[in-house]
Parts: sequence; structure tokens; C-alpha cells
Amino acid sequence: MTLDKLKVAARQHEQRDQWRAAIDLYRQAIRAGEGGETAADPALHNRIGDLEQKAGDDAAACEAWEIAAARYAEHGFFNNAIAICNKILRLDPGRLGTYLDLARYHA
Repeated sequence: MTLDKLKVAARQHEQRDQWRAAIDLYRQAIRAGEGGETAADPALHNRIGDLEQKAGDDAAACEAWEIAAARYAEHGFFNNAIAICNKILRLDPGRLGTYLDLARYHA
């Protein structure tokens, strides 16, 4: 499947509240885009984090969001990275590494 087809299929699963299937398709989309411009697409990681939270796996959601925040920062979108860090800290305020990342992005 192409990257666009994977994204469309994932969205269809989301609409049916099939979180795990959507997550798997988004992960396939990330792998399919590796080496291209979309490999570093933080929106896909952010979406996976949102779906992981809906599926009830908060730890996996925070991990996906950490990747998204790092990717946003790599591209110079520090406000987006800060927003993702705040999302992580609302869910799990005990993540010390996220506080350090947040400070780094503010600087």
C-alpha cells in the first residue's frame, strides 16, 4: 500500500472506533515513508499518541508524543513541540525527561 492509502485506511478505522487497527496502519505509514520527507512527519506520531490514549495505553501514548515533540523540534516548530510536551505532562506529570525537553524547547 502507498502512504496515502495507508493514511486513508487508518482514518476509516478511526471513524469506526477501531483504535488498534488504525494505530497499526499509521505505524505502517511511518515505515512506508522512511527515507522520504514523510519519515520525520511528527503529525503521524502525534496521531498515534492520541489513538493510544483512546485505546487506554497511556505509556505508549506518551512515548509516541515524545517522538512527535522531538520531530517537531528538529523541524524548528518549537511551539508545537511545547504543546506536545504539555499534553504529555497533563497525562503523566511525573515524567522528568519531558520537563527537561520542555525547558530545552523554551530556550
